[in-house]
Amino acid sequence: MFGIAIVLLMILLISRIMLKEKEIDFKSKSPLILIIIGLLLTIVIIHAYHENMTMYLYMIATCITGLVFGLIRGTTIKVWLNPTSNKWMKKGTIITVIIFIIGIAVNVGIEKLLFPDFVSGLNSIMTTLHIGVTLYAVKIMLKRKIA
Repeated sequence: MFGIAIVLLMILLISRIMLKEKEIDFKSKSPLILIIIGLLLTIVIIHAYHENMTMYLYMIATCITGLVFGLIRGTTIKVWLNPTSNKWMKKGTIITVIIFIIGIAVNVGIEKLLFPDFVSGLNSIMTTLHIGVTLYAVKIMLKRKIA
C-alpha cells in the first residue's frame, strides 16, 4: 500500500512538472538516479529469490516499455528557442501526461498479467525503473528535436 502511495505521488509530481514551461536541462541526473535505484533494488530482490530468471524478464520488459513510451512521449513535448535568453525551452501537453500514465499502467499491467506471483512491492520498484528509463528516453527525443 505504501509503495502504491509513493508511485502515485511520483506520477503527480512528474505530471505537474511535464505541464510547466521550463528550460531544457540535459545535465539533470534524475533519470539516471531513478534507473540506478530501480536496478539496484531489483538486483537485491533477484538475489534474495535465488536468481529467478523470470524477474530478469520482468526487468527487461519494464525497460522496454519505459523506452517505448518515453520515445512516444518525447514527440508530444513542445520545444522552442527562447529569443530573450537564447535557451531551449519545453512544455508538455495533456497528451504527454496521458501517454506517461498509460505507460505506467501498461508496466503495471505486464506485472499483473505475466508476473503475478512476485514479491509485494516489486511493482513499485519496477515502476521506479520504468519512470527512470522513460525520462531518459524523453531526453533522447528532446536532443533530437533541437539538433
